[in-house]
Amino acid sequence: SFTIKPLPHTILVTKPVGGESIKEGDVLSVKWDGENFGSLGTLLLMDDDWFTDSVYLTVDDVDLTLKSASLNIPSHGLPHSKHYYIMIKNKGESYELESRSNKFEISPIPHSIEVLEPLEGASYIEGDNMVIKWNSENAGPQIKLNIYMDGWIYNTKYGSCSDSAPNVEGQNTFTCVVPHLQESNHYYIQAESILINDLISYSKSFTIKPLPHTLKINKPVGGESI
Repeated sequence: SFTIKPLPHTILVTKPVGGESIKEGDVLSVKWDGENFGSLGTLLLMDDDWFTDSVYLTVDDVDLTLKSASLNIPSHGLPHSKHYYIMIKNKGESYELESRSNKFEISPIPHSIEVLEPLEGASYIEGDNMVIKWNSENAGPQIKLNIYMDGWIYNTKYGSCSDSAPNVEGQNTFTCVVPHLQESNHYYIQAESILINDLISYSKSFTIKPLPHTLKINKPVGGESI
């Protein structure tokens, strides 16, 4: 007979220490320590809810031997909570280890779009260069700009100015060539973030007048004998 003594297998999250207050889009430093915990693991950003814990971010195949990682907190979509924590698990070993950090706070940042122009009552003719202006805060690098008409019951999309207009922090402008549309003074611009769901803003109503489009055969004039 002989004796086999197992090695200790432990892992412990040492950072975040708990009580930190961070914002969406920040980079969170995560550190851990232990003994014989393996080489690969999974990192999870979780929120301790009343009834069940929610997973908001999963990073697979983390190199555990580094004992540290930088976690990019999502820039949108996280509810405000003081009960977030980091969980780390090893993987690919015959033994299972996990550890969770103390709880910390994540606060959402404001996201907004405000269409400033066209101004209410503006009038455009087909082919005009219509300048669209808007203010933006944390709305992502691109937005959609579409032309809608305010109907009695439903608002209908009539044209597209851009499916990917560049967007930066602060004031933005985009020039849209007015397309051929039926005449109405109930058009408006809808600006919609591509990155953030349901982040939408509308301009005031304006008028579009189409150009006349005609086609007439002027020759032969009729009565010719050929």
